[in-house]
Amino acid sequence: MSKKELKQQIKDLCEVLNFYVEYVGNSEKHIQSIIQMAKLSSIMKRDLESRESNREIKKRKLTNEYIREFDSFDIQEALNISKKEANKKLKNFDFTVKEKNIIMDKFKGNAKTFLFEYAKKAI
Repeated sequence: MSKKELKQQIKDLCEVLNFYVEYVGNSEKHIQSIIQMAKLSSIMKRDLESRESNREIKKRKLTNEYIREFDSFDIQEALNISKKEANKKLKNFDFTVKEKNIIMDKFKGNAKTFLFEYAKKAI
């Protein structure tokens, strides 16, 4: 099967799943089963959980706290800026929404750990 056909089938699957979520009653268990099947792959599981944790950080409005966890090298790498500029942005916490989203997307793999540690601090 070609890559183009695979992409089309994934698109079709997403449309069907979204339709079932919106219009078909009692479809949650079926959709959760499909998601669990996707999580059988450890790589997919990690990526899906990272995206879920990233959404949770945004939902809880912890974006600033999450970004403060990174050092200037991480900021420099994510935004492709100089070390000096990264230090300045981090010191003054002068990030645009677009820059925050770039950082969040670049380091979404750390989101689950951050939420776990943040919950431990809150207790």
